[in-house]
Parts: sequence; C-alpha cells; structure tokens
Amino acid sequence: MEELTSESIFETHCVHTKEFIAELFIWTHFKGPSSVYTHLLWLIFLSFGLYINIYRDNVKQYQKVMLIMLPFLFLLFVFLRITRFTKSNYNHSLKINQGVPIEVRLIITEEIIFNAEYLNTERKIELPISRIMRIRKSKNLIILGTKTEQIIILTKDGFTKGTLDEFLDFITAKIAINKQRHKVVAR
Repeated sequence: MEELTSESIFETHCVHTKEFIAELFIWTHFKGPSSVYTHLLWLIFLSFGLYINIYRDNVKQYQKVMLIMLPFLFLLFVFLRITRFTKSNYNHSLKINQGVPIEVRLIITEEIIFNAEYLNTERKIELPISRIMRIRKSKNLIILGTKTEQIIILTKDGFTKGTLDEFLDFITAKIAINKQRHKVVAR
C-alpha cells in the first residue's frame, strides 16, 4: 500500500453527507443522461393537460383541473422520492459505519484507482483506469463510469494530491485512449 501511495498521481477524500447523497441521486435520476425520460414524461403530461383545456369543450371542469394538476403532482412525487431516498440512504450509511458518515479516500495511479480507506475496513476496491469509458460532472461531483455501469464518485473539492483541472485533463486523455482501444478490439 505504501508503495502505491508514493506513486499516486492524485488522491481524493470524500465524506458521504446527506448533501452528497442527494446530489448523486438527483443527478443520476433527474439531471444525468437517463433523465430524458423523466423530463419527457412531465412534458407529455403537461402538453396533454393544456391540449384538453384549450381544444376540448366536452370535458368537465374537474377533469380539466385534474389534467393541469397531474404534472405538478408528478413533480411533488419526484421531490418526495428524492427526500425519502436521501434520508434512508444516509441513515443506512450511518448504520453500517457505527453512526459515522462514510469516508472514502481514493488513490489514483497511472493505471488504477483504488480506495485506501472505505468504511474503516481493509476492504479494497480497485478499478483499472483502462475500464473507464466516460466522465460526468455535476455541481460538486465527478462520476467516472465503465461500460458495465460501475461508477467511481469523486468530489470536486476533495483532491488532497493534484488538482481538479489536472485530474480532468488526465482522465479525459485516458478515456480517449480507452475508447480508441475499445473500437480497435470491437472490429
């Protein structure tokens, strides 16, 4: 472990707070690439309600109100889901870590990302950088993903060795190489 730490290019530290969990959930479900479906569904609800209200005379007044309210009830449902998910996941993380928020320290070398500290245990998670195929950024997070949907989450302000800009340059170059290598292997 000591020799890998000495050859590390970047090191990060992250605490899984309620805000961290909420941002991750919101990004992955409502702001990330898969959120198109959520936005599309909301737009369909709203468009249908407006269409009925403007162009249909034979619809009862309560039905018109209900059709306009439906998209906003959907948004309320989404908000309640975020709140519930954040609270339950945060409480679960406290439970499995003896009442203390989970802390993760990642070490990034030229070839691998691994955790130096996770749940105060010796459990090691390693991810070869050659498997990382995409990078996503939210307000405070960097989410690295593999083709098999494995993810590594870093906080933008959590770098203890190296800087965010240096890391983004490094990982972007590695992802370009990985994608090129994947295209060659796929042929």
